[in-house]
Amino acid sequence: MGRMPLIEEKDATGEVADIYDDIRRTLGIDFVPNIDKHVAISPNVLKATWNAERHIYLQSTLPQTISSLIIFSVSRANDCYYCDSFFRSVCVAVGVDQDLLDKLDKNPDSLPSDRVKAIIEFALKCSMHRENPTDEDFENLRNQGVTNDEIVQIVSLAGLCNYLNTMAIALKVELDDTVAESLERRES
Repeated sequence: MGRMPLIEEKDATGEVADIYDDIRRTLGIDFVPNIDKHVAISPNVLKATWNAERHIYLQSTLPQTISSLIIFSVSRANDCYYCDSFFRSVCVAVGVDQDLLDKLDKNPDSLPSDRVKAIIEFALKCSMHRENPTDEDFENLRNQGVTNDEIVQIVSLAGLCNYLNTMAIALKVELDDTVAESLERRES
């Protein structure tokens, strides 16, 4: 059980209800994720979190598959069960092959694309060892055709993921029923 009460959709009013509507509409889903229901205790945090998710993740010029893989990979590295599971489901929904997710789980060095591998490695380095990205890391990305704008977006996605992971872990956010059911169907 989470450490904070949830603001359920039926109980949301005012700005929180408006943001919930925007989340469902923008994501094209029929539920509000539990992480958002937890942070809704503080409407300004909900608004800031949703704006960050929308502007950094949803409006990235990186392909949505890459952005999702970044958040999934960083969540795995941070041992954030909620975000790992949620973004595993998102990855599949946006067209990431299950084989690729399995490779990320078991052996990231076996990724089929040098570009994707470089992006994921860089995002993990930015997330886990913020002080260690080197000039060579940046050059490696550029050699894979990653633009400066995309590099900033990769760093931003790693930071956003660390924020979401911190919230989910500290608040003990439980996995959404819809996501849990989706993952169960894939495993069976």
